[in-house]
Amino acid sequence: MDWKSARYEKSDTSQQSIGRRPSQSATPTLSERNVASWELLRNHSNHLSSVSAYSQGVPSIPDDILDDILEPSAFAAERDSWQSFDSLTRVENDHHPLDHDIPVGTDHGWSKTWAEDLCADFSSLAPLHFIDRFSEGPPTKDHLSVLSKQIWTKSRRSSENADSQSQDDSVPPYADPDTAQFIDVFFNGCYGYSSFVTRQYVEDTLAAIVASPNAVDQCAYALVNGVLAIGCRNAIRKDSPRSNTIHAKSIYWPSRYFSGALKYREYLTNGQPSFLKLQALTALILYLRQHRNVSLMRSVLSQAIHMIQELISRVPKSPFLTAIDGNHQQEIQRLFWLLYSIEKPFTLRFGGHSMIDDDLVVFPAPSKRRDSMIPAIDLRSGWEVVSYRYARLCSVIVKTIYSHAALRMSRSETLAAIDRLSKMLEAWRMSIPVAYRPDCNLDLPACQNRSWDTCIQSDIFLKFAEASFAIHRWAVIQHNVVQDATATYSSSRDQCIELAKGVLHWTHYFRVDDHELDWHRIFLPLLSAATIFIAICKQEVGKDCLPFLGMACGYFGRLSTSECAAPNLFEEISELYLMAHRKLNAGEATDLAGQST
Repeated sequence: MDWKSARYEKSDTSQQSIGRRPSQSATPTLSERNVASWELLRNHSNHLSSVSAYSQGVPSIPDDILDDILEPSAFAAERDSWQSFDSLTRVENDHHPLDHDIPVGTDHGWSKTWAEDLCADFSSLAPLHFIDRFSEGPPTKDHLSVLSKQIWTKSRRSSENADSQSQDDSVPPYADPDTAQFIDVFFNGCYGYSSFVTRQYVEDTLAAIVASPNAVDQCAYALVNGVLAIGCRNAIRKDSPRSNTIHAKSIYWPSRYFSGALKYREYLTNGQPSFLKLQALTALILYLRQHRNVSLMRSVLSQAIHMIQELISRVPKSPFLTAIDGNHQQEIQRLFWLLYSIEKPFTLRFGGHSMIDDDLVVFPAPSKRRDSMIPAIDLRSGWEVVSYRYARLCSVIVKTIYSHAALRMSRSETLAAIDRLSKMLEAWRMSIPVAYRPDCNLDLPACQNRSWDTCIQSDIFLKFAEASFAIHRWAVIQHNVVQDATATYSSSRDQCIELAKGVLHWTHYFRVDDHELDWHRIFLPLLSAATIFIAICKQEVGKDCLPFLGMACGYFGRLSTSECAAPNLFEEISELYLMAHRKLNAGEATDLAGQST
């Protein structure tokens, strides 16, 4: 189904139940409320099914069944009994506490626009749907509509096929001398998480695999393969004297190690939960966290989170979970917050429902300060806190401006919420160590080489850009803004444009020789190019932004000729560049003609 058909339509019934003035004495019947609710459900379900690659896990309802349900005759047999029941049990204007409220605020127009443009699909690539919104003339608009669908389809297929592109059934090279370096990189060359398994255990298990493969537990196999996959991928990206040698011979090794771990996945999910199984699932998730395989990532995340709940539920209840084995209590908390720091940005990126409810979290939040009774944690614990707070910010963004609660807010309340989220993002930016902190002007850092520190700086900047886009992209897809929202609109629009310029400028330093290029380095440049193109169509920027679209063409041209498993979007981005160039030249010619007249 075409994504544009997913809209919150106004039916006569829904207008009667939602749009009735307070002064009217008539009270909507239960059947009217059900018709309106089912209408909203059908539109929301249809839209989610059209973008299933980014909003999986939500069952869709066939149109023929929905039509039968929504047919007025379907309610005819029970309408009289409902109305009779209402007359016996309800008083005028009474609302049962168990009834779902229809998510519409006092400003129906604002709520409807926000529902259609933002809440219906809040995945990071949602602005791609609006490339054709601001074009002039049917031929251009139709052509842009086709182009938008092509980009969306290629992006979606890239996510759906990422699993088949990355898996390798070859036997992983366990006895290669470089495996020692892969293990070293996993433990010493990482950031954002602390080690959740001991080096001694990994080395001993690897030695056992080499000596007698059949004697090693399947879960241990999965864990060691996951560790080697992460370490090998980071070793390839890390700038070191031997990196070129490693890259030349082991570019496909990360996927081979990962496939070796994934082969034992059934052993991780069957039987009784255990800490070893949780460690192995976490290793798989760490490898997948920036990957494009949405369905596999969502599935493994769900299994790991469920396993943590199972491990907690098998011990006597305690406010501080002191009944858990002392050797594993701290590790389970650490693994939970690691999964939390991955799951929340994943939900913001691809849409859908979060698997972790913040209101039901039982563990204390990560902190740089540790109890004196707990062994000291290395300096990477600071990155744990940074990652946790970023995940918390992502969760607040989704709940504040992309959930149904956002539809109940007035225009002024929404704008105030956007301002609060901007301040939260700035507070998170300031919590990052100065050496890695994104510049407030989005300038490139002083370190321009391809060192490991630059890789960290790049990752932090792209996280900042993704969260900032999520907060401010409403201004990209909005057209007519009322006067009292002009200041906030201008601020959000300018922020998105500057972010897009910064991301596209950064693409010059992105390495495209990785076999598996992560999500940020493919789709954030795509989102940035779409943002600048829409701004040009809206006549909000001039020719100074055209070179950045040229950078996007160059970057996707490099991707199209590389060995990385990325969608080939060079032709589509080049077409956007040419159309923007023609539009700017046409506008300049019109201005000159007006001046001469």
